[in-house]
Amino acid sequence: NLGVAWQVLAACYFQTGDLRDAIAAGQRVLQLDPQNADVIFLIGAAYGRLGNTAQMQEWARRLAVLRGDPEAWLMICREFMGQIG
Repeated sequence: NLGVAWQVLAACYFQTGDLRDAIAAGQRVLQLDPQNADVIFLIGAAYGRLGNTAQMQEWARRLAVLRGDPEAWLMICREFMGQIG
């Protein structure tokens, strides 16, 4: 499954701090699986760590809709930055 390979690659890039490549690999996953919440989370978190607030918020809104609570995007932004709870 090519999507799984791209997802693992995106996660590896993220874990090693190569955030731009994590985003690029994540985008490849979303071409194959546009509703992949795990990858949407990864991309949003990568943008947050890059300091790109506008993109982070865009991805948080997208994930909030997938989770069934469009109003929860601000809490998701906090999750992206590791502020759980």
